[in-house]
Amino acid sequence: MNVAQLLHQSARRLPDRPALAMGERVLCSYGDLSNRVARLAAGLTGKFNLEAGDRVALAMKNCPQYWELLFACWHAGLTAVPMNAKLHAKEFEYIIGNSGAKASFFDAGEFEDLKGEPRPPAVAKPGDTAWLFYTSGTTGVPKGAMLTHRNLLFMTQAYFSDIDKLGTGDAILHAAPLSHGSGLYGLPHFAAGAVNVIPESGGFDAEEIFGLLEAGRTPRSSPRPP
Repeated sequence: MNVAQLLHQSARRLPDRPALAMGERVLCSYGDLSNRVARLAAGLTGKFNLEAGDRVALAMKNCPQYWELLFACWHAGLTAVPMNAKLHAKEFEYIIGNSGAKASFFDAGEFEDLKGEPRPPAVAKPGDTAWLFYTSGTTGVPKGAMLTHRNLLFMTQAYFSDIDKLGTGDAILHAAPLSHGSGLYGLPHFAAGAVNVIPESGGFDAEEIFGLLEAGRTPRSSPRPP
């Protein structure tokens, strides 16, 4: 039940379809991304001596490599701990310490050379934690909600049931943080073989967003639940 299979199954069905784009520029296909994820998963576990269930913190701004690292964590059987890149250093310190993360990444360039020999995805049990989702801490310190592989897969299924029907010609524009809702919305798009688009700015710039929409690269932005 490894959630990384959402990517790999699309790669087997649609290896040449675009998976990631930066603005209007396609960066990689599903086949390429699947291979890079498998190689990065091997590099992560090898260099940092990580084992299944270990936590890996992500504090990067929105970028295509974010998806590569997130799926690599799941591929390796690790628990991802995405953190909003705009948090204060003390908030990072708390979350990293509280989660027990054994590795942390703050810049995409930090793992560009962490590629090993590809291996099959780790076997994940339905109840294994995939995403440790920290709250904002408005009523105290941030609290980590443990989202399992089963949680994420059912959330993906619920998207198709309750929100939208997706196909390979669709795309999602990630202007909101991938560490939060936009990251969760990306999963059904990967499952459908759609394109995940990161703005060149890495965030929300009105002129850029409307330019991408008019160009037809992204027929929809990150939707909101009804």
